[in-house]
Amino acid sequence: MNYSSNPNEETPPSEINETLYKIKYGYARSYESQIENDKGQDFLAFRLHHHCISFVVCDGVSLSFCGDVAASFLGEQLLAWMDHAEFDLLQNEHAAKEELLQFLTMAIDEGTDEVKNYHLSAELPPLLKEVLEDKREQGSETMFVCGRIDFSGDQPHLFLGWSGDLRIRFWKNKKEVEVITPDLRQVHQRWSTKKGIPSDDLHVLSLDILKTSISELMIYTDGLAILDPCNTTPSLRKLYRYMQESFLSPESDDLSFFNIVW
Repeated sequence: MNYSSNPNEETPPSEINETLYKIKYGYARSYESQIENDKGQDFLAFRLHHHCISFVVCDGVSLSFCGDVAASFLGEQLLAWMDHAEFDLLQNEHAAKEELLQFLTMAIDEGTDEVKNYHLSAELPPLLKEVLEDKREQGSETMFVCGRIDFSGDQPHLFLGWSGDLRIRFWKNKKEVEVITPDLRQVHQRWSTKKGIPSDDLHVLSLDILKTSISELMIYTDGLAILDPCNTTPSLRKLYRYMQESFLSPESDDLSFFNIVW
């Protein structure tokens, strides 16, 4: 199964149950974007293979040129990279970071073309269009988390690569454990179609699942900051309720949610 969020519509909380794992996910634009029928600037996608799951969550930076451009472009690129990465590479944090950094640098040219060729709606107010054209020169930016879980053989393995302040939370024996410290999730870190990403802003994690006993991962964008105090992952019903509450907040933002239990 393949899933990619549509920037023009919502994905209600959904669930996939397989023998090796269970996934919950959801996607929605901010309340204002829904009312104005604007595109969302988050991107969520995953691909399910027989013994492997690749996934990506991107949060486009609204202060850049049309953050949805970078989010969707880079999201698709990262998902393809995760799909084709060699298992041995993902087990080596240093080597994986170097290759991922090189990949993100090589993506600049194509990302720049995406920005250059992006058509702004003729219905935009002239002042807003002028502001966006000025931003076009500075490029489009996005924060991201990408990852892959391999269940094949006797070495189940988790790999993550990320930049930005997306929430990345882990559970072990139904208790939350801090694997990624807050200092490794910074709001100023992101990938740019113009500049790429500094090495220090890219982080990777490689985990042997059996050795760590980690059994659950939850990733979400800041549009679902309402989940931050929660010490368990929400049911579909609760996730729907939290999404509705987020829409009513004055700070309502696009939101993406991905949870996997194995």
